[in-house]
Amino acid sequence: MQSRGPHLLRLALIPGILMAPPCPVAATKSAAQGLIREGKMKYTLLSKWTVLGLTVATGGMITGGIKLLGSSTFAGILLLVGGVLVYGIAWIVAFLDAIQEKRFGWALGLIPLGLVLLGPAVYGLLGPKNTR
Repeated sequence: MQSRGPHLLRLALIPGILMAPPCPVAATKSAAQGLIREGKMKYTLLSKWTVLGLTVATGGMITGGIKLLGSSTFAGILLLVGGVLVYGIAWIVAFLDAIQEKRFGWALGLIPLGLVLLGPAVYGLLGPKNTR
């Protein structure tokens, strides 16, 4: 056996199945690009479906908070504050998703729509199809 250094001797103890030959950089890039298929939906938390779900939750929390203000002020205020926080998260997710999708028109449109409490709802219903 040739002397190749102590680190190669340690590698000889690892089973052959764990020692795959090195993959060229170009092959790695093409394999990674093969995982992205045109027209497929992405499965991440940054999607218009997450935004739509958070917007529906916001609507329920705000409606419940307004109804509770008459009988239980603390619970009503707590629901309203929670609704505002969830709305903020929905707006941020919509904004980041628009940027991730490289739909900068949507990202800019979310700024004024977010101020009138319509941004995430409009983005969730009419936003771009998530493909990346």
